[in-house]
Amino acid sequence: MRQSTSGATCTSAALAATGASAGVVHILWLAVALMILGGCVLTAAKLAPRVAVEPVRRPDGHYRLRLTWNGRPVGRRD
Repeated sequence: MRQSTSGATCTSAALAATGASAGVVHILWLAVALMILGGCVLTAAKLAPRVAVEPVRRPDGHYRLRLTWNGRPVGRRD
C-alpha cells in the first residue's frame, strides 16, 4: 500500500487552531445577535406607550399613587 503525500495532514496544532477560530466565530455571532436584539427592544420601547405609576401629594401631606398613560391619568378617582 502506498500513502499519498499530497493530502493535508491533521495535526494537533491545526485542530487547536480550527477549534479556537470556531469558538471566536461563535462568540462574534452571538454578540451580533444580541446587538440586533437589543436594538429591536430599544426601538419597541420608543414606539410603545409610556405607562408609569407616579406619586401624587394629597392636601393632608400623604401620597397616593396614580397610574398614567403617556403622561395622562388613567381613569378618574377623586
